[in-house]
Amino acid sequence: LHSSTSSSSSSCELAIGMMHSQVVLYSLTFELESPPQPHTSGQAALRLTHTYVDTIYSENTSILYSLSFHGSTRKDLMIAAGDCFNHLLLWNVFESIDEQKQSQTQTSSSAAGVNRHE
Repeated sequence: LHSSTSSSSSSCELAIGMMHSQVVLYSLTFELESPPQPHTSGQAALRLTHTYVDTIYSENTSILYSLSFHGSTRKDLMIAAGDCFNHLLLWNVFESIDEQKQSQTQTSSSAAGVNRHE
C-alpha cells in the first residue's frame, strides 16, 4: 500500500487476500545500501523485515475463488472477488475496519452504561 523512503530505508504495507474473505496486513521495511552503487538505477535492499499489523474480516464468510485488489492506499483499497456461490463481492477493506471499530465502541459504551445503572 503506501510507502515511505529515507536515505537508508524504505517501508510499505503488504495486503494479502485470503480465501475466507480476510485480508492480512504486514508492514515491510527494506534496509537500503548506502551509498547507492554507481551505474545502477536505484538502491539495492540489503535486508527485509516484516511485522504483522492486522487481519481484517469481511462480513461475508463464504469461500472465495478469485480476488483482485484495486487501489494503492488505505483510503482507496477495494477488493473485487468471486465466491463459491457464483456471487460477485465488492469490498472497501478499510471502511469495514472503521465500521467494526465504531460498532465495538458503541457496544462497549452501551455495556458500560448498563453496568453503571445496576
